[in-house]
Amino acid sequence: MKNIRIITSKLLKYKVNLILGLVTMVLFAIFSGATITLLAPMFDYVFTNLDRPVVYETSQEIATAIVDVTKGFLGGDSINIFNKDTYSPLLEGYQDVFYKSAPLNLLYLVMGVILVALLFKNFFYVVNKYSFSALRAKSVRDIRDELFESYMNQSLAFFNQNRVVSLLIVPLFTWAVGFLGKKIKKYAKRIQEQASNLFSNIEEVLSSMKIVKSFSREEYELERMHKINCKYMGHWIKSQIYSSYNVPLSEMTSMLTGMIVIVLGANMIVSKDNSFSLGSFTAFLAAIFSILHPLKTLTKAYTNLRKANVSLDRIAEVIFMKPEIENDPQAVTKSSFDSKIEIKSVNFSYVEGKKVLNNVSMTFNKGESVGLVGSSGSGKSTIINLINRMYDFQDGNILIDGVDVKKIEVRSLRKLFGFVTQESILFSDTIANNIRYGSLDEVSDDDVKVAADIAYAKEFIEDLELGYDHPLKAKGSDLSGGQKQRICIARAIVGNPPILVFDEATSALDTDSENNVQIAIDKATENRTVIMIAHRLSTILKCDKIVVMDKGQVVGIGRHEELLLSCERYAELYRLQFNK
Repeated sequence: MKNIRIITSKLLKYKVNLILGLVTMVLFAIFSGATITLLAPMFDYVFTNLDRPVVYETSQEIATAIVDVTKGFLGGDSINIFNKDTYSPLLEGYQDVFYKSAPLNLLYLVMGVILVALLFKNFFYVVNKYSFSALRAKSVRDIRDELFESYMNQSLAFFNQNRVVSLLIVPLFTWAVGFLGKKIKKYAKRIQEQASNLFSNIEEVLSSMKIVKSFSREEYELERMHKINCKYMGHWIKSQIYSSYNVPLSEMTSMLTGMIVIVLGANMIVSKDNSFSLGSFTAFLAAIFSILHPLKTLTKAYTNLRKANVSLDRIAEVIFMKPEIENDPQAVTKSSFDSKIEIKSVNFSYVEGKKVLNNVSMTFNKGESVGLVGSSGSGKSTIINLINRMYDFQDGNILIDGVDVKKIEVRSLRKLFGFVTQESILFSDTIANNIRYGSLDEVSDDDVKVAADIAYAKEFIEDLELGYDHPLKAKGSDLSGGQKQRICIARAIVGNPPILVFDEATSALDTDSENNVQIAIDKATENRTVIMIAHRLSTILKCDKIVVMDKGQVVGIGRHEELLLSCERYAELYRLQFNK
């Protein structure tokens, strides 16, 4: 039922395309039948009944049939111009011409009518092809947008449980290809390029979901996705229009060739004293040949529809999936950080029964620099993910200035934080736009340059030929690790957030790059509340407070010198890293 709802809602949204497609489909069928039906009288009367009175009578019958059909389309008996009294004298006036010119003139008349019917048939075919192609393309575009929006609304838990490949390939690629039919060879390269851009963008965003959500850029990504999606749809429709010309041109060529053969054959037959009827047989053969392609198309469409149904199940599942992280009906907007963040007796599990955090409590005061240290899997990054509601904890409380984070509007909550992660995640855009990504507000060129200067990135950016307008390759692959990380720092501070979070921001860098990034961090953290997650103790030795975590619990809180004496786990980490 959900599958039907998805499809019908999209089809009915574009009623003009749908109605135009259905009407032209009927007209195409009528004129297809007319071209075949007219073959029978042509062969029966022209080739077998060669006496001239019959030719004249036959011409009257054909004219009457044409008029009846035309009256049916244009309104019946009310169209006086098609009364018998009008056209009968015309035929009588040309009676002598028919008598003198032999049956070949009637042949030319019938063939002319067939040619006109064929032209109308192919016109309606092209219009039908465009209408349904546009309808399909627009519907698929809307479903992609809806799927993408549904993905954007999910929590990080959803993306951790579903691989990006499975998210993309099944609902977006298989369904589109299977449902829309065969690939258009002539324009395959252009379509493939646009498809590559489309799916690259989706993969890039979905694999960078933490950054997207951290900076509340869901709406920006939805808009960017929609633009790329529309561009892909436009190229697809255009390719369908051009490809639709292939069938009419092929059919016209075949028909004209056939007509030439018939004319030549007719001249040979009429010149001899032969009498035989080919009409019914010829029309039957034509009907058989004309129905082969529709039958083949219908069979393939049925097969594709069966394939599509599997993917439609997945599409329906995602589209109607309820987001795990939602705003409370009474959620408040938080525009500033005034006092402290309190974590009180928090318990959390990614998987039921396996606690990642066990009765964790700590405080981050305004203007304070706090280091979170511990081995991998100790729960350091999870703390941050809970504070800005990438996940919701099961027990306990997290308060910002005394307000429960679950009672704060999600976008305004995340706007309080600037994030720099271990992986330097950049997008396929200019350096300036990558820096602007860190703010939901309008960011001027001067703001971008100030952020780059603070992040110790201004010098290498301005050395590039296009400077801030330099377009980055996928994931910033044309920059060094240190350069990418400094752009990430600029992105984190361009919105002037009151709280900066560095999640092992230097752990993947070499010594030289780490030194440059550390300078950038020192400049960026002035007069801000800073939370630094680190493996390397050297990066957090100067912090006002260090929180030591082990196996999901807090085992020590204090300054460096205090922890060396009071926390065995911290002292152990210090000895391992400094060989003391």
